Amino acid sequence: QAWGSLTLDRRSDLFAVGLVLHELLTGRRTIAATTLVELGAEFQRLEPGRIREALPEGLPQAKQHYDAALAIAPDHLAALRGARRVARRLRDYEALVGLLDAEVAHAADPMYKASLLVEKGSLLEDHLDEPDRARDAFVAALNLRRGDPSVLRALYHRYYADGAWMELDRVLEQTAHTVTDDPAYRAALIARRAQLAEARRGDLRGAAELYESALDLDPRAAGVGAALERLYTKQHRWRELVHVLDVQARQTAGVAQRTRTLYRIARVQAERLGDREAAAATLERALDIRPDAPFVLEVLARLYEDAGRTTDLGRVLARLAEIAEDDGERLTLYHRLGQLHHEALHDLDGALEWYERALAIRPASVATLQALGVLYAQRGDYDAPVDVAGHDEVA
Repeated sequence: QAWGSLTLDRRSDLFAVGLVLHELLTGRRTIAATTLVELGAEFQRLEPGRIREALPEGLPQAKQHYDAALAIAPDHLAALRGARRVARRLRDYEALVGLLDAEVAHAADPMYKASLLVEKGSLLEDHLDEPDRARDAFVAALNLRRGDPSVLRALYHRYYADGAWMELDRVLEQTAHTVTDDPAYRAALIARRAQLAEARRGDLRGAAELYESALDLDPRAAGVGAALERLYTKQHRWRELVHVLDVQARQTAGVAQRTRTLYRIARVQAERLGDREAAAATLERALDIRPDAPFVLEVLARLYEDAGRTTDLGRVLARLAEIAEDDGERLTLYHRLGQLHHEALHDLDGALEWYERALAIRPASVATLQALGVLYAQRGDYDAPVDVAGHDEVA
């Protein structure tokens, strides 16, 4: 009938029964047409096109049939999709873009329209070298599907290739807002915004604020702590630097790395902020983790000495003497301890103990013998076996 034949016979009845059975068994209509015009296009051109599409070497003929069907019914969805399939297989990308536009114009579902626009943008970008039209397609898709990851990802790559940094920042911001159940991924997106702010726009303060937000979301975010250290140091923001280093120290599992980070905090507190009391407290935290760290003990000894904390100084010097690797270093520390106990702590017995340890290392040390002589005299112990005479001066 669609082809104009006036002869009807039992084949028409069989066809009608087939349509009814198909719909009963599948739950969907066999023929998608909703008007007589579409019905004519479907029988005259669409079905022959589908048949030729499946045949080897049949794509050009299939294209002709689909084009003819669209000439009859331009908004016939099945014909549009068939024509798109053939155009893609023939690599006729210009025609494919036009067919996508036609389907977008007639599609009712915003989500589906957005997916068609993303496909169009990808074709323009990858095959037709039309970045401006591709960007416009992606933007139109985003207006239909706000926050859609696939659309945002496509726009991200387009803006990056164009060097459109402000637009790229907005895309990253929108993407981060869509990620509510994955703090690590959201932190990574915010950190990427910070990188762009620093490297592409020279906005160091804005970059630091973004890095801070990323660190709040994920204290272990890769590269964020190091970036904040660099920015804070460059801007002389020492208190903020102490904060970010402290976060890193608390998140670090390794003993050596955590100790080194606390040591760096203490140096900033003492040298940049002038807060020696806080620096000493930080170094004490480091010693709780690693009691035998000589670089920590040495700086802590200087802080205690400057603060007049003689008891604490004696404790740290004793620890340094215990871990000293050679007798010369140990001898020097024993002398400092003896002098400290004698002159600052007024502990004659303690001073005698440290000087006697020094004498055990180097029995001919005149300096040690003289110090011991003074201590014995103060105690009234004139019978002590200290003989300075006859010994050469030994450093």
